Amino acid sequence: MKKAEIYSIPVKHQPGYAWKWREITGKNESKASFDFYFDCLGDARERGYDVELTQAIGTNAPGGARHKLA
Repeated sequence: MKKAEIYSIPVKHQPGYAWKWREITGKNESKASFDFYFDCLGDARERGYDVELTQAIGTNAPGGARHKLA
């Protein structure tokens, strides 16, 4: 199975970032950006990519230092 990674890009709307995926080799990437990480993950998987899930780190990462449960 082809390998891909998910990365964030800056956007003007809140929360200030969106998600895209790209093939590890750099040949292909998502045409769209996604507001939700798991929508991006699903899109990559639907196109035959295996995405290694890693723990998000940093203050802006989901679940990071600024995250509060509602």
